[in-house]
Amino acid sequence: MFYAFLSAIPSLKPIPFILDGMVEAQARVSKEQINAKSMIITVNGAAESNFVIDVIRNREARINVKASPIQPQDEIYYYKVNGDKAVAYAYHPSTGQFTQSDGANTNLGGFIKAATPHLDDFIIGLIVPTGLIETRKRLDVYNSKWSMTTKNGQIMLKYKQKDASNEITVNQKDLRLRKAAFSNGAGGIIWNISYAPIKPIKAPPQEVGAYQVAQFDELIGDSKTASTAAKSTLQKLYTKYEQPDSIAYTVNTDGETTTVSYSNSYAYQSDNLATWGYDGKTLAILNKTTGKYYTGPATREELIQAVAATGSRVEINLRSLIVGRNPYRLLLNDFTNVKPGKTESVSGESAEVLGANSIFAELKISVAKKDGFVLKVESTPVTNTGQKLPKSVSTYKRIKGENLKVSAPSNVAKLPLNDLLR
Repeated sequence: MFYAFLSAIPSLKPIPFILDGMVEAQARVSKEQINAKSMIITVNGAAESNFVIDVIRNREARINVKASPIQPQDEIYYYKVNGDKAVAYAYHPSTGQFTQSDGANTNLGGFIKAATPHLDDFIIGLIVPTGLIETRKRLDVYNSKWSMTTKNGQIMLKYKQKDASNEITVNQKDLRLRKAAFSNGAGGIIWNISYAPIKPIKAPPQEVGAYQVAQFDELIGDSKTASTAAKSTLQKLYTKYEQPDSIAYTVNTDGETTTVSYSNSYAYQSDNLATWGYDGKTLAILNKTTGKYYTGPATREELIQAVAATGSRVEINLRSLIVGRNPYRLLLNDFTNVKPGKTESVSGESAEVLGANSIFAELKISVAKKDGFVLKVESTPVTNTGQKLPKSVSTYKRIKGENLKVSAPSNVAKLPLNDLLR
């Protein structure tokens, strides 16, 4: 009946009319959930992907890329534009890790493309109100080789010429896109689309157990806990070292003391061999043994090399923080079992003791009850044959780190970084 109606109007071309209606039908829906399944077909086989999208058009979207044979875990992307600000998150639910990027793009589709350039343009087209215009543009809609049929409430538009073929299926009642298939001699892709009411859009930082990282780190896992008490203490510990605004302490390891300060804008360390400060771009470092001093540009890799050249090393927790890692998530990974121990006093503070055993070491970590700050770590390394090596003890004490800067002696010569590394 619908086809007969279109054919009865001589001036109206059915195929463009249907596709224009498809574009307009999406634009009329301000918020919804979209389930888009794709099948990519090549000469080597086929690969499936499944995208679950909750979208408030022009404002907010969350895309759950489901695990598949070519993707070992779910990945979630979240975007929101608000005035002249925009924020994007990428989130791995399996580990709780998420990354954040900010922008000033007030166009949701443009921001999604800028934040995740690898995302298929067809997915962005489903999110943007008139995004299906791009799908329509790629079709030679006035070509006489198009055919149109209706079946089971669906309108099927098909085009085939030599090795190329296109197929668009829309719902006869509302003209919403249900299927899009494109192929040529080398392969093709088939999209199947369904719709549902939108679910509450949750940003990754709102997820239970989620934590921010500078970049996804497969070495970071989730240690096994023996009780809710151990899990609670462990979470408190993680939170304390989750990209902290600032943290400063002295650490004494087997009689050697190092002073450490870290904030989002500055890292500082001083021990018997060197004193240095780094703001992410500029390094100031004094070799206390030779008196050599350098101040100027440096990468993180050059910082680590410069500290090593003095005979010192970047303190293990500070090194992790500088590169955007949580040192204790890295230490207590998938291979670690954590259980609660006794309560003790360390450096005048009440601490909960966690026992953490892995295939590499036996650990006792004393965690401040009030905020998760680590007060002591006792580590007994274990060889691959099960032999226990001598225990090492590190004791941490809080300090004020606001005014810790590198002060070079007035008579010291400022040298190029390469000279310092010699």
